[in-house]
Amino acid sequence: MNNKILDFAFYYVVGKGTIKITSCKKAGAIFVAHYVTNKSVTVMLAGSIALSTHFYDADKNARKHNITCYPETANSFKNKFKPIKFDAPVVYDEINSYHLISSQGLATSIEFVCKLLSH
Repeated sequence: MNNKILDFAFYYVVGKGTIKITSCKKAGAIFVAHYVTNKSVTVMLAGSIALSTHFYDADKNARKHNITCYPETANSFKNKFKPIKFDAPVVYDEINSYHLISSQGLATSIEFVCKLLSH
């Protein structure tokens, strides 16, 4: 049995929480620290908006990732990442050992967790 410890940062944001998490510098620092130390960062629903706010200027690799998001949130950050992928409900992307897993929403939870556990 693999005793690997899961170490990842997870944004799960809904409704007014989006505004709070995107403006929270402490939360941003935690997620950026995870990213730059090659730990997985994961987002679901509107978490991609918060991700784009905190990551856009944090590291040049962050803007190169393929991501997906809840379709209604895409216009909030469409120029901050590569084109957003809507053909896959969960997207795992790795660039130079930086890991990012994004999901469109709750209906993709099982696939999201499987992707997270496999990396």
